[in-house]
Amino acid sequence: MWAGTYYLTLDDLYVRAEQRGWRVGEQLTRADVRAQRFYQRIGSGLFTKVICRWQVTEPVPSASRESPHASGDE
Repeated sequence: MWAGTYYLTLDDLYVRAEQRGWRVGEQLTRADVRAQRFYQRIGSGLFTKVICRWQVTEPVPSASRESPHASGDE
């Protein structure tokens, strides 16, 4: 959903293989918590992202077969 304003979102954070084992992920997570506190202090709202998924068990029909205008009648 478009909010019609500027915003920041982070979906995934990856640590390069050569940086693993050096607690980089832990440091980044701690920095993220500090960043969230900072943004809250300056009046920003924090929102949890909701992801909806469903399992497709049958192929989805093509749009041309499902469209009420598939025959050309408009």
